[in-house]
Amino acid sequence: MEEFSFSTRIFFGEGALERLRRVQDKKVMIVTDRFMAGIGVPDKVAGHLTRCQVSVFDGVVPDPPIEVVAAGVQALQDCGAEVMIAVGGGSTIDAATAIRAAAIDQGAARLMGINVDRIIALVFLIGPGLGGVAGVMVGLTYGQISFDMGFSYGLKAFTAAILGGIGNIPGAMLGGMLLGLIETLGAAYLTMAWKDALSFLVLILILIIRPTGILGERVAEKL
Repeated sequence: MEEFSFSTRIFFGEGALERLRRVQDKKVMIVTDRFMAGIGVPDKVAGHLTRCQVSVFDGVVPDPPIEVVAAGVQALQDCGAEVMIAVGGGSTIDAATAIRAAAIDQGAARLMGINVDRIIALVFLIGPGLGGVAGVMVGLTYGQISFDMGFSYGLKAFTAAILGGIGNIPGAMLGGMLLGLIETLGAAYLTMAWKDALSFLVLILILIIRPTGILGERVAEKL
């Protein structure tokens, strides 16, 4: 016996856009190129979505290189999209597929020819670089620099990421604001000595009650 399966369903022809009305109350990222964006096609597609928050990534070029995929993955993470729609030709569809694969499955990304190790190395270069810039700014602000000055900041950043949801950029921002609010209220109504203790208490409670964080982990769906 032989079997062939094809999990992707394709809708085309008159009325195909009406299918998009089934996408409701989602964060959506439309992947396209500058030409399609310039003539307003993504806006037409967005008009068929119901109560959705739509972001557009229009950086696709013919035979998209790895830099385009990396930029698309960053855009996907920034907007926290739950659904991704490709609008355009073969290059756009290939780019959208590569973006989704690289964001979700490293094995699939490697099979598609994406240099995952290079992307990981790039992320690790950008992260410490931003940390170094932040360290210089803190040193200039407080007038002193020490080798362990980043420990408490890093621990609080980790707490904020856990609080909002690992892998969720909007969640990390929300976690940072909530953690700052908790520390400020604790210092105002208790004492300054309890400020750091409250941060650790929040971390412990989140790990016990809701390990995935407030917003949880975002996973993009394919449409």
